[in-house]
Amino acid sequence: MTNKTLAILSIAILSLVFCFSLSAEGSDPLDINMVNAFDRLTMKSYSRGLDTAGDILSLTAMATPAVLLNLDSEQRHIVGIMYAETLALSLGASTLLKNTVGRNRPYLYFEGYPQDEVDSGDSAKSFPSRHSIFAFASATFTSYVFCKYYPDSEWKGPVIALSYTLAAATATLRVMSGNHFATDVIAGALIGSAIGYAVPALHALLSDNEMGTKTVPFALAFSIAL
Repeated sequence: MTNKTLAILSIAILSLVFCFSLSAEGSDPLDINMVNAFDRLTMKSYSRGLDTAGDILSLTAMATPAVLLNLDSEQRHIVGIMYAETLALSLGASTLLKNTVGRNRPYLYFEGYPQDEVDSGDSAKSFPSRHSIFAFASATFTSYVFCKYYPDSEWKGPVIALSYTLAAATATLRVMSGNHFATDVIAGALIGSAIGYAVPALHALLSDNEMGTKTVPFALAFSIAL
């Protein structure tokens, strides 16, 4: 056997060993002791049922601005633009952070995690929780805008309570389903709340505190730029 043949055979064997080692790493749970003590308290294995429930609840939370549909057509148009900006900025911020941070999801530390999520690369996008960002952005947006348009309404309390209950339940299910750490959803809640407040507040500021006199689609432009 020539030296060239030995070299080729050695490279082939090393390549097979390397590929096997990668495969083994992907099939075994990660070391849970590498997770900080706070997040370890609430870590869960993957649950497809709770994952689906979280998706449904998140969409329900995002529908809370529907309480503003009884506004006149011009006001509905402006609220729609502001909400579109809120969602666009939420999407842009979550995408940027997920791709930058690259944190593994909690379910990777347990047996029986969804291999399809690993294959798609989504398993390395735990931080922050996008569901929580959208849910809390919607809750804050709905609460802020409703109070602005209906400052004397007796429904202010129920609207705020319902909006944030849906958002909190969404965040809780994201943790219970094994998709996120507690810090992922806390960060998502803070980011989403900030966006949900900032967009309508800036509109109000730029229109001399008179909501509905000016629209500024800055968030949409920002999200497209990302």
